[in-house]
Parts: sequence; structure tokens; C-alpha cells
Amino acid sequence: MRRADICLPVLALAALLLATALPSAAQQEPGGKRLTFGVAQRGEAGRNLELQPGERGASSFAATTLSAGLSSVTRRQALSLSADATLRTGKPPGLEEGGMALRYGLRGAGTALTARVSLRRQEVAFLSPLDLVDLEDGALQVPEDLGDLSGRGWRNDSRLSLSGKFRTDRRLGFGVELAASRLSYEDTTARGLRDSRSLTAALTARLDLAPDMVLSLRPGLAVQQQEGGARLHSRSLGARLAHRQRGGSHSVSVEALWPDASAARLSLTAGLTRALGPAQDLSLSLGATMTEGGEPRLVTGLSYLRRMTPRDRLSLSLDRRVRDEADGAVVLVTAARGSYARALDRQTTLRLGGTYVATESARGGGATRDAGLTLSVGRQLARGWVLDAGLRRTLRADDTAGGDAVSDAIFVSLGRDWSRKF
Repeated sequence: MRRADICLPVLALAALLLATALPSAAQQEPGGKRLTFGVAQRGEAGRNLELQPGERGASSFAATTLSAGLSSVTRRQALSLSADATLRTGKPPGLEEGGMALRYGLRGAGTALTARVSLRRQEVAFLSPLDLVDLEDGALQVPEDLGDLSGRGWRNDSRLSLSGKFRTDRRLGFGVELAASRLSYEDTTARGLRDSRSLTAALTARLDLAPDMVLSLRPGLAVQQQEGGARLHSRSLGARLAHRQRGGSHSVSVEALWPDASAARLSLTAGLTRALGPAQDLSLSLGATMTEGGEPRLVTGLSYLRRMTPRDRLSLSLDRRVRDEADGAVVLVTAARGSYARALDRQTTLRLGGTYVATESARGGGATRDAGLTLSVGRQLARGWVLDAGLRRTLRADDTAGGDAVSDAIFVSLGRDWSRKF
């Protein structure tokens, strides 16, 4: 018997035995120190799960996810540490995905420090690329390799970020931001996947011109390198003027970029945030990016949340920007996401969600478009267990690959979290 065959049931049984001694996470009060365990069993079946052009072969798999987390919150500090592993059963069994994340925050008199570290290893064959699109700081973040993820192999993603804000209680304040990331691959079958790394550094300055008006400056430097390629540098300088009002704010931003591998760019945007009532929130920005010797490109950002009734919730996000990539390419990235949730009763929730990403060369040429739609129903069972079942369709159109890919899947999962405060 293989080691993976033994580890899966042993780890699942150990998590269940330890977790049964802990009360349900929903019964705990926030704050203090908390230890959390989770276990979930998932099964999925569908066609072309590897998202290969022209393929329609059927396949299925089952997996068990084990997770653990530790958090500690005080008046000045906040610490969270989490780890998870997804173990696949079937032929062959083994690790499907695993990772850890650490976040630490410290607040003092006029000072705020934050540190984040994350590591994640994923099997590309069982990865839904659109799940990598993340909402961070109100904007949709699209990974550079999203359009190339297909076939088989391993994807390793490691990230580190540090930030500090000083004199936050003074009229004049400043800060520093550092971030590093690395993407690497092993035994991949898809073309176009190359190891890459990046480093960004920025200084920030804030001046309160008036009690309701703030001027911010942000000079920065970004360094990117792809395997076998040259190291690329990009310098930037941004400024933002914001006017705070009751229930929202207005802002005007300008940013200049001087990349090594492409022409200089200038971006101008205007934005607003507004509480449209007790049940609606809106954040909107609209502007243009102008490239030296090129045509202006429309850039925008949207975040909208509406609680239509106590049982209905709608959220929409849109982000369109020009981006420099590690291979020196300049691309226009458009990302959109929408979700709707309705409580059918006290234990049952219907969810509908969709994501769309389009990446095209800013200099003209091919484009890659990914779209996904998921319909699911979640049911709260006895003793804190949650049952989810649904359908998912994923589509990819790639002008450079010469073919489209469609993947359909049906899935069901059963899981629960346990938590103990100490």
C-alpha cells in the first residue's frame, strides 16, 4: 500500500477525533485566541476538467481537505496563521493542493505595521484558473499566468509583503511598502508557463490639506524577471487628492510610469465612494491610460454591494487596467465578477456567481478570454455540518492557441469547522 493511501484516512480520522472535542465555530465569540480545525470531503465529475482545447473526455475525482488555524487578537496586535492540505483519492492518490498563510498586524500611537507571508502548491489538472482571481483592497487581482494554466503539472506560488504607516495621527504622515513574489512550475504540459519573480518597493506620503481633504504621494520601483529573460525595471510616481464627505468621498489620481521594456505611460482617473443608503455601497473610478506614441486606453474600477432584502445579497466588481508583465509585454486586463445569494429558508442558501477575464496585448494581437459560471445550493445540517452541491461551466477562448476549451462539472461537498477559544 502506498504512503498516500495510509495518510489520507489517518489524517482525516485524527482531525475528526480532535475536532469532536471542540464546540462549533459559530458558537464562539470574536476576539482573544482561537484555534480552529476543519474537514471537508469533495467529489467532482465532469468533462475536460483540464481545460484543453478540443477535448471532451470525462473524468472524476474525490478529495479530502484538512485545515487548521490559529488567531490571536489584542488591542494592539493581531496574528493569524492558517494551513490546509487537499488529499486526492482515486488513481493515483496524492496531494492535490496545500498551503499556509501568516498575517501579523501591530498598531500603536500613530503607527501601523503589517506583515503577510503565503505559500501555496497546486496541481494544475485539478485547478480552476478563475478561482485564482482575488478581490484585494477593492480591486480584482488577476495572476499573469491565468490564460496559460491548463494540462498537468505543479504550480508553486510564494508571496511576502511588508508595510508600515507612521505619524497616522499627525497632519503629515509617511509610510513604506515592500512586496516580493515568485511563481514556479514543475512537470507542466502547457506551453508558456515559465518561472518568474517580482519585487516592488514604494514610499508613501500623506498631507492633510484640510480636515476633509487629503493629498497622497507614492513614488515606487518594480523589478520583474522571467526565466531566461532580462531583469526589467519600472519606476512610477503617483499622486491622489481625496475630498471626504458625509457618506463617501471624491478623488482625482494621476500616475506616471517609466518601464524599461516599453514606452512611458500616464494614467488619469477620477473616483468616488458613496453609501447609497443603509443597504447599498458604491465605489467607482473612471479614467484613461495614455502611452507615449500610442492610443489612450479606458481604465475603470467598480465595486457595488446591495442588500436587496434580508434574504437577498448582490455584489458586482469590475477592474480594467494596463499592466506590465515579467516577459516585457504590456497587456490590457479586464476582469469582472458578480455574485447573488438568496436565503431560501433558515438553513438553505442559493448562490449564483460568475467571473470573466480578458487579457489582450496593448500593442495589438491575440487575446485570451476566460469565463466561468457556478450555480450552487448550500444546506446547514445538524451539528454544524454544511452540504454544498452545484454545477460549474468554464470557457476559454485563446486567439494564439487556435482553439477554444469548454469544461463542465458537477460537484458536491460536505464539511465542518470546529473552534475553541482560549
